[in-house]
Amino acid sequence: MIGTAHFELPEFLESEKARENKINNFPTFEIVSHIHELIQVLEPLRVAWGGPLKITSGYRCPRLNQLVGGATNSAHKTGWAADIIPTRGDLNSFILFAESWLRNNNIKFDQSIDEKDKKGNHWWHFGLYGPNGVQRKQFFKLIKN
Repeated sequence: MIGTAHFELPEFLESEKARENKINNFPTFEIVSHIHELIQVLEPLRVAWGGPLKITSGYRCPRLNQLVGGATNSAHKTGWAADIIPTRGDLNSFILFAESWLRNNNIKFDQSIDEKDKKGNHWWHFGLYGPNGVQRKQFFKLIKN
């Protein structure tokens, strides 16, 4: 089983939308290896934060990604991205902490996005690699429709 002290593979595959729509969201072996790589970065972040983190969206197969309105080139489809919220503590404080941790530890990654939707949902998107395997070290905020 892929995992660490605080993360396990199933939490990166869980999707209520997939269940509701009878979508098989199980990844290939290659994508599982990407999730494993992602977890290796998230584990020390979680330890540094000192509290539990919830994966609200991890791997998304192409059909699921389309259903939830994900970008066509989403890193979620490759297993290299997760949307995260802390289960204790303030999300804004966590995002500031995570971004500082990324900078201070010179972590290679693609995107750190403080993301919200018009319904009031708020989460932190972390992408390890982007299109074509790039790691652009981008920090930004995004309001989705």
